[in-house]
Amino acid sequence: MLAGAKRVRQIFVHGDESHSSLVAVIVPDVEALSAWYESHAKSASPSSSSTTPTAAEMCGDPKVHAMFEKAIRRSAKEGGLRPWEVPKMLSFETEIDGNGLGFTVENGGMTTLFKLRHPHLSRKYSTTIKSLHAQRPQQTRGRTSVYTHEANNATTSRAKAA
Repeated sequence: MLAGAKRVRQIFVHGDESHSSLVAVIVPDVEALSAWYESHAKSASPSSSSTTPTAAEMCGDPKVHAMFEKAIRRSAKEGGLRPWEVPKMLSFETEIDGNGLGFTVENGGMTTLFKLRHPHLSRKYSTTIKSLHAQRPQQTRGRTSVYTHEANNATTSRAKAA
């Protein structure tokens, strides 16, 4: 259901009994993201080059994160998910193969039936998952969002007013 969100190629959602919030690792659809980035998020600064940015560069942009967050919420609402079934924290996998996949049979992220291998992905992203949960501030009023960019482990948080 969340895999149908705009510009999401693959998504791994992780939850466990010790945390009240879900986290997600998103593999972006690089072609669709590039098109969106060119028209919505690319900085107009003179220092920006004319080359197409990498997936890692695009996913490091807070505007891109906000776009993915909105797309996930929209997809969840359209799919009838309850609030506790929607990931609150996002991370991005930007090591993508020639087919546009970040989770593959070759890297152990998928089975030969092309299903996600949750135990393997949970281990692979355990540091990221722990980091996201550790950085999540106590929920007060409004939505709070925390995200990381997997490629360089740069972490950013921002709070939105309700």
